Amino acid sequence: CLFPFVYLLINATKTQADFTSTFGLGFGRTFALWDNIVTVFTYQEGIFGRWLVNTLLYVVVGAGGATLLAIMGGYALAKFRFPGR
Repeated sequence: CLFPFVYLLINATKTQADFTSTFGLGFGRTFALWDNIVTVFTYQEGIFGRWLVNTLLYVVVGAGGATLLAIMGGYALAKFRFPGR
């Protein structure tokens, strides 16, 4: 259950050379997490940041819409009389 998450965290700290030359769950020779984060956020003039904002926008709107629909449905089921209740 946690294996993919641990694998991701360990390998995010490696350089490309360490990633291809070391065991998947072993740490590399150098700690390159911050360098990797900078590389990701500066790739193609920061397009990853735009992707991240788009994802967060979809999540917030989707979760907000689902919550609003659930609230309205719960209110309708609790207050209104209808056949089969």
